[in-house]
Amino acid sequence: MDEDRDLGHVCYRPVCSGTPSANYRSEKKLTILALIGVFLPVLVLTYMQYRSLTELENKTKGAFKDNLRQGLTIVEQQMKQRLEDVAAQTLDRLRRTTMNLIKNPGRRVGLLYLLLMAAPLRLIYIPAKLFVAGDAAATANNLATHETGEW
Repeated sequence: MDEDRDLGHVCYRPVCSGTPSANYRSEKKLTILALIGVFLPVLVLTYMQYRSLTELENKTKGAFKDNLRQGLTIVEQQMKQRLEDVAAQTLDRLRRTTMNLIKNPGRRVGLLYLLLMAAPLRLIYIPAKLFVAGDAAATANNLATHETGEW
């Protein structure tokens, strides 16, 4: 070791050739090998982790879609059952009640509504047959002809 100190440089015995430039090249090679030895596994592990996370993400999306589909199917079945129950109860109530034309106020209102639907027709059709524009004598004649006399 004393011989190596006399040369004025740090020398590692296995790679020391005795000259500073050879040691520098050896140190450079060792540094490169160390960097490759450290960074290459890090890069490989990072890539593997990325692939693993991507695969996990795809599996998670698939599982989420399946769970959502199952949940919607369950909700659909429950809603269908509830609607069927409500329909059955409503039909049972309708079967138990008797529909009388005279006593049922809903039917009375419906008949009145249909009669009121005819009112605009009467307001358009009847005046066109009775009234003659610009001829008062013809209008009076039409009114006298169509008079029923029931007031």
